[in-house]
Amino acid sequence: MAAFGRECRALAALPQAIRDGAAAAGRKIALRADADIYALRIGNVIEPHEYALFPKWFQDPGFRKKIAWSYIDARDLGELCHRCIETNGLGFQVFNASSGDTSSDLPTAELLIRIDPARFGA
Repeated sequence: MAAFGRECRALAALPQAIRDGAAAAGRKIALRADADIYALRIGNVIEPHEYALFPKWFQDPGFRKKIAWSYIDARDLGELCHRCIETNGLGFQVFNASSGDTSSDLPTAELLIRIDPARFGA
């Protein structure tokens, strides 16, 4: 049974290992080609009409727990892509594409306590 647990943890670590490998490859390519490569880590994209769903999500804080309540407005993502195309000289960079806000009306500390009081409670 213990071996099964190790295998599960190794499998869970696989996506991070793939991302790390891709980042290392991106850096090497950018250096060799003397080019800029900007990698965007895009999460949940919200279109303007979807903001009407926020009050529903506020009622159930656990609903968006899986994505850590993060999102990016589609218009902001478009602006980020546009700026990446126009910007030169940064080499290889990874950008997390997300809003400074969350899709919850609760402060982050309170949200975490509500979702996992044993881990984050006072």
